[in-house]
Formats: sequence, C-alpha cells, structure tokens
Amino acid sequence: MMNTTPVGLIVLGFVLVLFSKPIGRLQTVFLPKGLRTSGRWWHFQIIFVGLVFIVIGFIALPYFPEVQQQAVTQPTPSSKATATVLPPTPTITGPLAWQVQIVQDNQILISHNGEVQLQKAPFTIRVKLPVPMNVALNVYDKDSNFRLIRPGYVFPEMGQCSTAFCPLMAVIEDDRNPTNWLIVDGTGTHYLYYEDATRNRWNRVSISGQESIFERDVAMLNETPVAQFNQQKLYLLFFIDYREQNTVNEDELKQVVLAFK
Repeated sequence: MMNTTPVGLIVLGFVLVLFSKPIGRLQTVFLPKGLRTSGRWWHFQIIFVGLVFIVIGFIALPYFPEVQQQAVTQPTPSSKATATVLPPTPTITGPLAWQVQIVQDNQILISHNGEVQLQKAPFTIRVKLPVPMNVALNVYDKDSNFRLIRPGYVFPEMGQCSTAFCPLMAVIEDDRNPTNWLIVDGTGTHYLYYEDATRNRWNRVSISGQESIFERDVAMLNETPVAQFNQQKLYLLFFIDYREQNTVNEDELKQVVLAFK
C-alpha cells in the first residue's frame, strides 16, 4: 500500500483542484446551517489542500523507487521502450560457451569469417546456451556498432547511455515474437529474455540438462518483408551481460554479418 502513496496523493490533489466547487457545496449537506461559511472560502481552501497534496506527492516520489520503476516500464507508442526489466541471468563459472546459428530452409548456414550468405527470404536465428539466459540483440545495416561495442567497452551510466544495449533503447514487442520481425536500427535493442514457456521472446525453446536452444523466426525487417528489404548486409550484434554489469567481456559478445544474395 505504501508504494502507491505518492501517486495516490497526486491523484487526490488533482481531484480536489478540479472539483473544488462541487466538493465545497457539500457543506450544505453535512454541516449545520450555523457552521457554514461562504462558498468562495471553501472553494479556495479545497484548491489549497489539493495543491499541497500534489506537491507532497511529487516530493515523495524519489523515496518510493518501486513506483518510479512501474512508471518508466509502461509501454509507449514509440518503437523503443523507456526501460525493460528482465529476469535475472544465471551465474556461469568460467568462460561462457555459446553459439549463434542462422537457419534457412531447415539448413544451418555456414559462417565464413563471421559472415553468413543467405537468400533474401525468411530465416531463423538460433542461439545455443548452456542454460537459459537473457540475450540482447542489435541489428543494423552498418558496421558502426561492431566497431564501437567490442570486448572491454564500458557502457555509460543510464542517463548518459545512448548506444545499442542501453536500458532506454529497448524495443517494445510482444512475447513469443508473433509478428516474426526484427527492428533494424542503430540503437534499438531486442531484449530476448526467457522466463518460462509462455513468457519469453522466442518462437521455439528447447531446454535439456546439457543445452538450451532458442529460435526466433524473421520474416519482417522493420515493417518490410525480408524479400523486399533494400540493404544487402545486416550486422547482428548479440550480447549477454552476465558477469561485469555494463562491461563487455570477450565471451559475452557475438558478431554475425548477414550478406543477402
């Protein structure tokens, strides 16, 4: 109950200010005639109390972080979210061994020096992990993020962070990838989390004692079918931030270049 107190005060304050006149008239119902005062006096007193509630509510907000978190994680109409809260990433001892594969027509496409050639047609991203983990993905049609975000890179603090993988760059999307799409953008980041069989951002998930396999189908790039996309290369940057928070370690990053035939 306490976590909603600041918001409740603000809402109550606005109600008092907006409806001060009808609220003031209630004195004629609840107060004896001898105790009633002028309607204007009541009107200004109610407005004053409402403004006090609003000010106190806004002053109290910083002391209730849960309220702030709920506010910033609500979806907005834009293609990027203000923040994304993900399930915790499991702890791995030693270097992280994982793979990224590109599948098309049920065939795993061979990578040559990090570049995969494929037809301009729908394809599937397959990620193999030792345990379920949260994977962040940025897709861009230029290699600038490949050159910037490398092992050793340290992300700026949240208020100053404006690159891919920054918290404020999360793409708004539904669970289970119903539209089979990727956003192609210099900063937009897909947070491909896995919480359980229904709460995740993959099309298919297979988890065993030895390996966890996650697959995401791609038929649309932005709002364009893959076959009609007008760029010949895409730069896919995968990042699992599981050891040093906000620092890129060598085993946490995968780079895959898609070259369309």
